[in-house]
Amino acid sequence: MMTYEYVQLKKALSDLLKEYGITVYDVLDAMDEEPTGIKESFMRRVAMSDEEYEILSRSLSARQLNLLLFVLQVFYIGNVSGLYKGYMITPTRDEVVKGVSTVTFEGVKKVAKALGFHLKD
Repeated sequence: MMTYEYVQLKKALSDLLKEYGITVYDVLDAMDEEPTGIKESFMRRVAMSDEEYEILSRSLSARQLNLLLFVLQVFYIGNVSGLYKGYMITPTRDEVVKGVSTVTFEGVKKVAKALGFHLKD
């Protein structure tokens, strides 16, 4: 079994954006800020109930929700290895995704925390 060194999610995100010469604001400006559109995007990508989504929407701004979606897509859903430049991303893909591509609500909470977001109960 291979052992990997780890990279914090925020550091991987910062490095990725820097590599592409864009800012987090560039990414967010291109994303939907309509509450209905954001909810639909989450419901397509995350195995969660309406009640669980309400926890997110009460706790986070539209821009924070969009950043969370972006990070989930780039680093977890679309990245089956769970690695970034040879480093294991923390939280790990196994903590966020079950099976091939099912993001769990518990996984979303871990990613939100890693991004410095606080969720209200």
